[in-house]
Amino acid sequence: MKSIVFFTFFIFMLFFVACSTLAPSTTLTPVPTSTLPPTSTRTPLASPTHAFTPTPSSTPTLTPKPTLTFVGGGIVKLAYLNRSGTIKVVELNHKKVIANLVATRKAKVVIRWSPDGRTLAYLSSGDDLTPVRLILWTIDTTTIELQKFSEDPEIREIFWSPDGKWVAYTTSVIIDGRKFYSGGLGTINIETKTAYQFDVAFDPQWSLDSTQLFYLDRAGHLIATDPTGSDKHEIHANISMYNYAGFLEKEGLIIRRNMDGTGLTLSPITGGADHQIHFPKGFPCAGGIRIAPQQKLLIADCNFDSSVIALGEEITVKTLPRDYIAGWTPDESSIVLVEAGDILIENIKTGDYLVYKFDYRIFDIFEASRSSSMDVVWMFP
Repeated sequence: MKSIVFFTFFIFMLFFVACSTLAPSTTLTPVPTSTLPPTSTRTPLASPTHAFTPTPSSTPTLTPKPTLTFVGGGIVKLAYLNRSGTIKVVELNHKKVIANLVATRKAKVVIRWSPDGRTLAYLSSGDDLTPVRLILWTIDTTTIELQKFSEDPEIREIFWSPDGKWVAYTTSVIIDGRKFYSGGLGTINIETKTAYQFDVAFDPQWSLDSTQLFYLDRAGHLIATDPTGSDKHEIHANISMYNYAGFLEKEGLIIRRNMDGTGLTLSPITGGADHQIHFPKGFPCAGGIRIAPQQKLLIADCNFDSSVIALGEEITVKTLPRDYIAGWTPDESSIVLVEAGDILIENIKTGDYLVYKFDYRIFDIFEASRSSSMDVVWMFP
């Protein structure tokens, strides 16, 4: 036992002596870090400010000149198809809905006001089992069924005679195996409800006195006919149906679209020099040309910027806003535009205008389709 204790003590002493004789560890003296010179403070250069002096914009005068004195008491009525399939009739400047009409769900919906703004022509069917009907609705809420179709007539457009006694409509037609969407023509006498069907008739329009229709036949002849189609005669020949756009009866001018789409050419049927009308900005126009009943205004519905053209001794061309619904006043001196909560009535020649404000949200106008499914009209109260 003593030997074990002695041996342990001996080992401990050897360890103690060894540790106590080690050289002391070297004390490391830290090298002082060099002090970096202070960074220079840079003052940013003040970039010169350009003082833009705004050009004062002239405030347009909304006081109508004599050309617009009739506007103050007018009523702007809009008829349009909303997404639920209802045709709404709205008096915009009076801010009220005056009718909700049932549209067709089996065919393209076309809506057109009569020249006096008191009767609306539209297509209706009610449901899938009801035939498509051409209906007249008057502002005194009278509804008249003009014609009932056994199948979808594929009506593309409806247009009234200037005296409001006839309604004409265009339909699709197949020629040599090719479908044309506006090559058929029908007319209806409103008083007798008698309907008449024509052969191929492109771009039909009424004469100024409502006694004739002008159209282009499949052979490229400009034809004049009475509304029943029983008395036809040729006015001019050798017209291409691909650039024909209409006929100005009073001046005897054929309207042609330029081949590049950037304007119109007015050609006298008696010969003589053509007159060129160029659309603003030179954008091509592939849409239709709408001719006002008295032929004082044309509206070129284009893919980009549409144009309104005021005819006369001097021709005035004005670009229209892209999102608009366009019509004209009864005397065709001014255009009626509905756009983004404003009703703008502007004289194309003088530039005078009036503006009505309305809240488009309460009418759901911008849920509608902006084509033949909308129509605006200005009328006397």
